[in-house]
Parts: sequence; structure tokens; C-alpha cells
Amino acid sequence: MGGHELLAALSRHLRTLGAGARFDEQFLGDELLRQLGKIYVPNTLFQPDDFDELATILGQY
Repeated sequence: MGGHELLAALSRHLRTLGAGARFDEQFLGDELLRQLGKIYVPNTLFQPDDFDELATILGQY
């Protein structure tokens, strides 16, 4: 399962639990990146910086 499919499945699941319609793939992806920005310290535990690569890839969509 790829990232898009995972976010789609998660958003569908959250909506079945009563989450609002705004919990779509885009919202979840944006929120994931926002939360990672709060806890992620580049180049400390993660070598190479895979999260930076992921943010770049997700930013293209």
C-alpha cells in the first residue's frame, strides 16, 4: 500500500468514526507534515534525512 492509498484509507476510517468531511487525504497529509515539523529535528536521529525527502515529494502534490 502506497502513501496515497494509506491516507485515503485513514481518512475513510476516520469519517466512519464520525470525523467531519474535511478529514480528506489532503488535510491529513498537511496535518502530518505540520505535526512532524513540531517533533522532527533534522539530521539528529535520521541519517540520511528521509523526512526532508518525503516533505519534498509530498510538496509536489
